[in-house]
Amino acid sequence: MHSNDIPIFPLRVVLYPGGPLPLRIFEPRYVDMVSHCMRNTSSFGVVAVQEDSRGGSSRIFGVGTAARIVDFDLGEDGLLSIRTLGEKRFRIESMSKKADGLDLAHVSWLDPEPVIAVPESLEYLSTVVMGLLEEFDQLYGDIPMRPKDSSWLGYRLAELLPLPIAQKQLYLELEDPVARLQQLARDVSQLRSDA
Repeated sequence: MHSNDIPIFPLRVVLYPGGPLPLRIFEPRYVDMVSHCMRNTSSFGVVAVQEDSRGGSSRIFGVGTAARIVDFDLGEDGLLSIRTLGEKRFRIESMSKKADGLDLAHVSWLDPEPVIAVPESLEYLSTVVMGLLEEFDQLYGDIPMRPKDSSWLGYRLAELLPLPIAQKQLYLELEDPVARLQQLARDVSQLRSDA
C-alpha cells in the first residue's frame, strides 16, 4: 500500500517501474529518508531533474516512480549504498519542504499498465533488450524477465538506450505500452544508423 504523501529524491535519471536503481547516499536529509523508509518498509519517489535551458535553476518533472529499497550496504568510505527497484508511477499534485530541505510531495498514483503481448512486428526489440541486459548482468541479475510484455520491454529499452532525459521522461509518462515500443523502435533504428 502506497501513501499519497512521499519523500522525493530528485535525480538526473528516469526510474521506470520494474527497473533497478543503485544509489550512494551521503546527504544527511537523504540518509534520514532512507532510514525512515527502511524502518517503515515504505518507498520514496524518484523524479527526474530537468536543467533550465538558460543554465539557471533546475526543476523536476511532474511524474515519477516510487523506489523500494531492496538491499543496502555501508561502504568502507562510510557512504550508504542502496539498491532500489522501481514500483508504481505517480503524478505530483503539490510539493512542500521539510526543515532539513527534504522535498515532500502529495501524489496521485497512476494505474499499472495492462500486460499486452509484444506485437509480432516489434518482437525483434526483445532480442535487442536481452542483448543489452547481458552487459548489465550484475544490475539486472535478480530482476524477473518479461520480454513478451510490451510494458516491461518498453521500460527496459527506454532505460537502457542512450537517450536525453526529456525523451526518457516522455516514455515514462506515455500511457500506451505499444505506442511506446513503436517510438522506441524508431530510436533504435536512428541509433543504429548513427553508429
